[in-house]
Parts: sequence; structure tokens; C-alpha cells
Amino acid sequence: MAYIFENQVYFQDTDAAGVVYFVNVLNFCHAAYEKSLVDFGIPIRSFFAANSLIFPIAEAQIDFRLPMFCGDPYRVLLTAESISETQFVNHYQVFLIRDPQRLVSQAKTRHVCLERDSRQQQALPIHLKDWIQSTQQATTQSTAADGDD
Repeated sequence: MAYIFENQVYFQDTDAAGVVYFVNVLNFCHAAYEKSLVDFGIPIRSFFAANSLIFPIAEAQIDFRLPMFCGDPYRVLLTAESISETQFVNHYQVFLIRDPQRLVSQAKTRHVCLERDSRQQQALPIHLKDWIQSTQQATTQSTAADGDD
């Protein structure tokens, strides 16, 4: 099962037409990623800043199916997979909580593990491999019903 992250669309997330600005859906997904790391016990400050390893996004894709509006509560389902010794992919599915069977959008981000100073690819650390495995095994956040497909 996926990691579940829930939030709502705020006015600042929308464009002049009142629809979520497209790049903000990726922000929703990244918030789910960060929260899942925290909930797993990975210190977020050191993960992103005070570590000799970094995990930049090398590729991002998103597919929009339905609009989202200010005030809409949403759910992001996150699963991660290791695709090589040095890379992993986060898969995201976004649903409106009021209609959990209708996919609003889906996205993926491919991350590469690099040594901070040399920018050389490095093997994924064990704590990140464990986190990846955890997103595939059990739901770790949410009291609402699953939005699994």
C-alpha cells in the first residue's frame, strides 16, 4: 500500500481562474514525499541539507485529468521504487477526498543519489532503501479510507 498524505488546496495554490496552478500539483506531491520521510524517522533537515549525499530530481512527469479548486481537500498516494543502485522513482496519485475513486492527476519524479561535492553517483543508503520498501508495504498516514486504484 502507498503512503497517504492529505491536505487541501489553498488560495495561493490557484491561478486567476481559481484552478490549481499546474506546477503546484508537483508541490503537493513533494510535500507528500517530505512528510513520508519525516514519518519514517528520517531527519528532514539533514536529509536535504546537512548530508554528504543529495537526491536531486533528474526527471519529473505529470498527467492532469481533472481540475482542482481552492478549498478542495485532496489525498496523495505515494509509492517509491528503486530502479538502480543509485536511483529511485516516486510515483504519485492525486485524488479529491470527496471522490476517492477518480484520479485527478498522477506524477512521478526520478531521483539520483549523488555525493554532494563531487556530484558522482553513489549507492542509495540503507535508510533510504528501507524508506522505499516501507512505501510499498504499509499505509503510514491517514485515518480516511484508502484511495487505492
